[in-house]
Amino acid sequence: MNRLLLLALVALVAGAVGWGFWTVGGPVTARMEKQDRERLRDLRDWGRYYSCQVAEGAELPDRCAGQTRPPDSTDPATGAPYRYTLLDETTFEVCAVFQTPSMRDASDYRARALIFTDDDGCLRYKRANAASDWVLQ
Repeated sequence: MNRLLLLALVALVAGAVGWGFWTVGGPVTARMEKQDRERLRDLRDWGRYYSCQVAEGAELPDRCAGQTRPPDSTDPATGAPYRYTLLDETTFEVCAVFQTPSMRDASDYRARALIFTDDDGCLRYKRANAASDWVLQ
């Protein structure tokens, strides 16, 4: 009787652990989500850097004081370079490849500004005129 109770308890605990990994994703998913958050932070840093650099001799706003040096230009997990694209005179985007669906479906509130094409997630910056600041589109 005690042996049967022990086996039932072990099966219950193993099932709970398995269900937890299935629901949450486990350590591999957590690592990928952390790397995606780092990518998003890097894209924001690049966006701030580019928006400060394209001021073309205009007086830089206070928020540009710490943007004298470009951030790291490669994905820390894969080593792939981040992509910068000048779409037109008033719009540019910085992109990276994201691994987890939480960025794509914007369940992570920080990712709501991302625009996805395939696995690439991009932050698009736009300004209304030459005198205005760059803002996330």
